[in-house]
Amino acid sequence: AGPSEEWVVFTDLLGGSITNQGLRAAASLPGGRDIHVVAGINLPLVIEVVLGDAERPVGEVLMEAVARAREQLVYVNNMIND
Repeated sequence: AGPSEEWVVFTDLLGGSITNQGLRAAASLPGGRDIHVVAGINLPLVIEVVLGDAERPVGEVLMEAVARAREQLVYVNNMIND
C-alpha cells in the first residue's frame, strides 16, 4: 500500500486463518491504520462499503455498514410467529 492508501480486508470467520493474517499485516504497519479487517461479512455489507462515500474516513464507513449488517441478520421464523 502506498503512504495514503487504506485497504479493507473482508473475511468470513472471526478467528479464522485469513482474519488472523489480515490482523498480522495490519499490526506490522506503523499505527496499523492502513489495513482494516472486517470478519463475519455478508454481501450487503460489502456492497455498502464498496459504494460508500470515498470522501469519508474508511473506519467510519465500516462502522456504520457493520451496524446496519447486524440489524439485517434476522431469524425470519421468529418474525412470522410473532
